[in-house]
Amino acid sequence: MNPEEEERRRSIRWKQVVPARISLINGEKEVVLKGMRNASIHNISSLGVCLEIAQLDEVLKDGLVSGKIKVLLEIALPGTKEPILAMAKVIWLSKLWKEKWEPEGGYLLGMNFIDITTSSRDIIREYVLKFYAQISKEEVG
Repeated sequence: MNPEEEERRRSIRWKQVVPARISLINGEKEVVLKGMRNASIHNISSLGVCLEIAQLDEVLKDGLVSGKIKVLLEIALPGTKEPILAMAKVIWLSKLWKEKWEPEGGYLLGMNFIDITTSSRDIIREYVLKFYAQISKEEVG
């Protein structure tokens, strides 16, 4: 196997679209965008997420990639009473190309959690493991 193709993650990641809301925060802990923006998480683990966001201007994109801007996440995991709050930093960013009749594509952001409570991390871990256990039972049964 090519080393570049090897899985580098240290935690199981569950591929499921989960609703989220985000706010962008600069180094002085000031909100860069007013209000929360809707986003979609494409996969999640106890260490981070892959998130889709509709639009980013160049200044925000540069700030996210450089680490000067962080992402405050409010994650609505199905079956949980309260949303999970976490601060994350962008590890990678990729443009999503939409069909030619759609005006703009969005972006995928691969992010690691940098500030999350132990209990929130445990909730995510249990959520992911529950679905992997469910898939295993379906494959056996």
